[in-house]
Amino acid sequence: MSSGQLAELEQETAPYRRAGTASISGQVRLDTTRGRIVAGDGTQVVLTPAVRYAVAAFESDAIAGDRMPARPPGQLAWTVGTDAEGRFTFRSLPGGDYLIASAVSWNELGPASPARVDVATARVSVPDGGTANVEVLRTVMIELDVRAPRADDAPRSSSVSGLDRPS
Repeated sequence: MSSGQLAELEQETAPYRRAGTASISGQVRLDTTRGRIVAGDGTQVVLTPAVRYAVAAFESDAIAGDRMPARPPGQLAWTVGTDAEGRFTFRSLPGGDYLIASAVSWNELGPASPARVDVATARVSVPDGGTANVEVLRTVMIELDVRAPRADDAPRSSSVSGLDRPS
């Protein structure tokens, strides 16, 4: 990021660099073809002002790339952890537009399967002194291999000749 871009970012985030009286609460979850998955206790939730640079990173990284957005020096952000029900609250915020992202680790096929991470996202506006409640979510489509067995998928038998057979 160039010094000019950094100065622009700092100027855009200046209204957010003060304590406020707004709050944002919500729940982090994934909606999958196997059901709803709620973020576990202590899952990190990141809140950042929805300024031009942050929106571009949010759209390319979190939404299109399913990874946490890049955060350059100078980008303002707050973090909190979720409780056991995936709930979180940010307090003492100035009113404004915000982006929220949270990386949720889960096991696609149950506890024995390898963990995967999907990024749940949301965009929210809250006025000074106001309260916003938001669902931070991502819909995950799991492709299951449910094709019918083909003839060439059947177990193959083998035969061995030349063995002595009992008489």
